[in-house]
Amino acid sequence: MNEEKKPVNGLMGFLARTKIYDSSIQMEGRRNCYIDNARFLMITLVVITHFTQTTGVFTGLWKYVYFFHMPAFLFLSGYFAKPQRNAKKCMGILMLYCISQVLFIFVERVFLGTDCKISLFYPKFGLWYLVAIFFYLLLLPLMDLIKPWILFAGLYALGLIMGIDRSVGEFMSLSRIFVFAPFYMMGYYANKTKVLERLSQKMWLQNVCRAVAVLTLIAVVYLQDGIRGQVLTSKRSYDAMNLTNPEGLLHRAGFYIIGTLLVWVILLAVPRGKAFFTRVGTNCVTIYLIHILLVDILINTGAFPVIQSYVTKWGLIVLAVLLVFVLSPDFLAKPLNHLMKGEYPWLYKKETEQ
Repeated sequence: MNEEKKPVNGLMGFLARTKIYDSSIQMEGRRNCYIDNARFLMITLVVITHFTQTTGVFTGLWKYVYFFHMPAFLFLSGYFAKPQRNAKKCMGILMLYCISQVLFIFVERVFLGTDCKISLFYPKFGLWYLVAIFFYLLLLPLMDLIKPWILFAGLYALGLIMGIDRSVGEFMSLSRIFVFAPFYMMGYYANKTKVLERLSQKMWLQNVCRAVAVLTLIAVVYLQDGIRGQVLTSKRSYDAMNLTNPEGLLHRAGFYIIGTLLVWVILLAVPRGKAFFTRVGTNCVTIYLIHILLVDILINTGAFPVIQSYVTKWGLIVLAVLLVFVLSPDFLAKPLNHLMKGEYPWLYKKETEQ
């Protein structure tokens, strides 16, 4: 016999009764609603922080989000990574990066009149994410061979040491690739061991994580003046951030500790059931790529101050959230999704030629 379901109380119960949120639905087709909810949350926070950071408002908020938003994105990317049959996916990511990089350079030089560098080796704005995923996919079969405790100890150590090397910086986003690698593999092992799935089913843990997330936000906002934004982006060496090596190691170690904690806290605080925003999470890569191009245009044209003069700082957040939904339709995502699959019959040799 099926056990009688206990009614859900509180906010989630109200949303369930109004059909805005249904905690009983875990899967939609073959998709995991919990993961799509997490993706929606992450991409929304990414867009909000790009809007607020650029305009200089809510400094404490964007510094708080920078502790975990890209680590969590890479965690979710690693969650679905497979060490087998990655060649075509790597090709798809590489093709998407090259097209996006060329498009950014074309827009900046032709339409915006900037004198930006023409190079595939210095990723524009947020395109470093694609470069990182490309290298992680290439190295995944190798990393999967290493014992997890040795792997994570090595990755965290490399991330700390890379800041000492002055030659490692924005070239191919090497600094970020090394610094954020532990979060990608953390997601990979979270799926492999099913630990995230098991923990996310504990409602008491979700409530604890939500409380910790709020308390951490309050702490970061209070201490925001002592938190360096450059440390959170991890783009440069310690010397380039005007830090001594001991200071840089201490700052990055703090970022690792707080960032790792917040990745788990935020992801475990995400609701598990289907909601009105769940579908948006299925197209987060499309939203990410289009919005960084729009933000780049707004920055280079000086449009952000104009926008801010017409709306309040809270209005910027509303605009950011609206943009997420505007960029979420499937017709925008389909071309990019097809490109990322790496299915290019015109490019590959036929099996008889191999």
